[in-house]
Amino acid sequence: MSQTTRFVTTGGIVMALCAAFAGCSTRSNVEVTGSTPSQYTHIFITAQAVWFNTSKTAGPDDSGWSRFQLKDPVTFDLVQQSNGTLGEVARDLHVSPGTYNSILLLPVDPKLEPTASAQALGAQHNQEADYADANGGSHPVELTIPNPEKGIIVRGALKVPVGTATQGGIGLGGTNGTNTGTTNSANTLFGSPTTVTPTNTATGTLTNNNSNSNNTTTVLFGVNFEGNRDLHMFNFNFPGSSASLTGVLLSSSPTAADLSASGGITGTLSLTNITNVTTNPSIANPYSGRTAIQASAESLSADGQHHVIVASAPVQSDGTFTIYPLPSNSKNPVAYDVVIHGPNIQTIIIKNVSVKTTTPSTTGAANTAGALATTTASGAVSVGTLIPHPAFSYLVSLQPTVGGTLPPGAALTFYQTLQGNNEVPYAIDEVGIDSINRKLVTAEPLAAANIDTGTYSSDGGTITLTTNTPSQKMGNYYVGATAPLYTDSAPSSAYLVTAPASTMGTAAANDTTPIDIPAVPALQPANAAGVAAIKATVSDTQGDDLGTLLVSHDGAVIGTADLSKALQNGGTGNATVNGLPTGNVYYLSVIVGKSTDPTTFRYESIAAPVNLASGDATSEVAIN
Repeated sequence: MSQTTRFVTTGGIVMALCAAFAGCSTRSNVEVTGSTPSQYTHIFITAQAVWFNTSKTAGPDDSGWSRFQLKDPVTFDLVQQSNGTLGEVARDLHVSPGTYNSILLLPVDPKLEPTASAQALGAQHNQEADYADANGGSHPVELTIPNPEKGIIVRGALKVPVGTATQGGIGLGGTNGTNTGTTNSANTLFGSPTTVTPTNTATGTLTNNNSNSNNTTTVLFGVNFEGNRDLHMFNFNFPGSSASLTGVLLSSSPTAADLSASGGITGTLSLTNITNVTTNPSIANPYSGRTAIQASAESLSADGQHHVIVASAPVQSDGTFTIYPLPSNSKNPVAYDVVIHGPNIQTIIIKNVSVKTTTPSTTGAANTAGALATTTASGAVSVGTLIPHPAFSYLVSLQPTVGGTLPPGAALTFYQTLQGNNEVPYAIDEVGIDSINRKLVTAEPLAAANIDTGTYSSDGGTITLTTNTPSQKMGNYYVGATAPLYTDSAPSSAYLVTAPASTMGTAAANDTTPIDIPAVPALQPANAAGVAAIKATVSDTQGDDLGTLLVSHDGAVIGTADLSKALQNGGTGNATVNGLPTGNVYYLSVIVGKSTDPTTFRYESIAAPVNLASGDATSEVAIN
């Protein structure tokens, strides 16, 4: 008689034990962090659901989403959740094992009354941006999120492993995780998904099962918003009047990271010899009390032509900063270059900072309304204490006649290149443009200085800084641009901004008169298939005669068109958005107002998607 022997894989053993002992579980937590320009005092976002999809290109109306409705809406502040601290949006989600390449954060409807979590943090809106003016006054405005009912989509490969099976204290596979700390029932979020073709409302099932079983595998996913490029301050103008209202648009392209495969970089700036470390009203930059210094971790672009910002952190008033999370590898740590810049310091570049993966620490939420559990970077590699040289600054502005060549969701990037062989430009500063008018609402300050540079020492030794004059010359910058669905521009001497003479030499001082950026490069669609147009038939029953049509994809604005002619023609007319990258599904929305009421404007979403897979398309835009 023959005998057949079958070998069972480790994964099969784990799954079998999970079934036999009913003691196997994987829980997923979602955390949020960000970096914001110093003029903002708060960026509040209130979420009501989290979705997961294995597809790298999943849109909000595609199938395959595992959707989790939060037990209660959660509000986080990107100004507070930064510098190595992530706010917990969802915990203990029962996400099925697999690799997920898309997360969708579903905001609460901005038109609804503020949720309890938003009110507890002092927000007047569910989605809100608070910015400061030159006199220190705070202006809370509703944060405009393109098509919020479609969510904010975050890309990144996130692996949910098979849960740990245990018997007699012996674990097989995975990592044993234990939930510790005090939890706030309002923010303790559990869920089992419903996987269906989504509608505009997520419909997960949640259970309260606050088990601290030691055979639970917990994975932590971090979502990072780069506010320097994704926050777009804009003006809504009223022709024939001096009135102009300021708004803030979140045209975002956040990234996701597995915190078990991430590390961080920390350091301290000695600011005792810097007199203007906070945003300085004397150079027409709004005063918020926050330092106007940022630290960014950068890596080479895919084409090797320039450096790109992976993650940033605002330098705090005590000079400390922590850039986190940064993707890395436990066996072969990833090296980043750190760029530290601000209008009143000489830029510092630290090369080759090797980042090891670390295990972050989690603190439970305080038992107060709106409080979030937080996850904090631990074991971040330190670049030590650095002493920056003071510098003077000048202001640059972007005129609509120049910025009109850019996509509306673009951010300007200012580059400098170190002297030496094989050096490529570093991204020194980034700022999002006014998506309606293609300009800068607030002039951007740039340091009129050289660069201090050094190399990280793996043994933790002191980093010696040497002064390097950039190849663009002292205080000069190449001007580039970046935008979702487009390829970054290659830094070039054809697009150069030159520091004014008043900021140089022995009689140097901060220059308070902005200089115009002379030219910016045109961006090319990342999809080689080309561009197409959306031709919209517009109708309005509310008497609006001013407005802009927005076209968005994955929560980022890709195109716009002026609606004034259409609206002033009895509330009906046509508008065309040209130059949209093909092969994508887009969503439409409008920002509209009345010339007779220069005190307000409003935002409305248009429900029907527009598919540009085959070229030009048409759409009906009914404004009610």
